[in-house]
Amino acid sequence: MTEEKKDLHSADAEVKIIEAKTKTAKEQASKRIGLWGLPTLIILVGMAIFSSLMLATEALPAVIGLVSSVSMALITLLQGITGTKEDPKPETKEKTKIGVSEDGVKVSSADTEIETK
Repeated sequence: MTEEKKDLHSADAEVKIIEAKTKTAKEQASKRIGLWGLPTLIILVGMAIFSSLMLATEALPAVIGLVSSVSMALITLLQGITGTKEDPKPETKEKTKIGVSEDGVKVSSADTEIETK
């Protein structure tokens, strides 16, 4: 190797070390889960199909139960990482006012008003 290539490789290595030190644990975990999540799901589904062919009918619900729970957990993690998980819509509570007087009862909200006598 020439001297320039050695300097370039050592500079790249230093940049990678600095990037690794500055990443948070959440970012590192997200990267690993994102990298291995989909292949793991494919392997789990393959194992479920293979076990349905090889195992007795009585043992199948236990295997499918375990595989499905781990698969759902991985899918939830992947949704959280990618940000495709839908946020719950905020509830808007309308304030309803009820007033009682000598003339009757008055109920009012943001868009309607009802008065009884």
